[in-house]
Amino acid sequence: PEYELPNIFTPNGDNANDTYIPVKNRFIRSVDFVLYNRWGEIVYEATDPKLGWDGKTKQMKQMASDGVYFYTCTVYEIHYYGIKERKLKGFVQLIK
Repeated sequence: PEYELPNIFTPNGDNANDTYIPVKNRFIRSVDFVLYNRWGEIVYEATDPKLGWDGKTKQMKQMASDGVYFYTCTVYEIHYYGIKERKLKGFVQLIK
């Protein structure tokens, strides 16, 4: 299984890197992805491994501001012996 997330995202409408999606996504059943702003507020959540964040905040449905966001992600990997959990933590920089 492979699952890797990028650390930069540019939802500026130029059709390049406008959606936050994994760089690598193979043999993943699901994820528990939670994205936080610098104040610890949840900005976005997803369970689909494709994520598909368009840069809008969960609460207000408005475009998030430029800056660094932090995430936690539990990845449920498909192995021949069953499902295995792996925890990821990191950041993504949003630039418009």
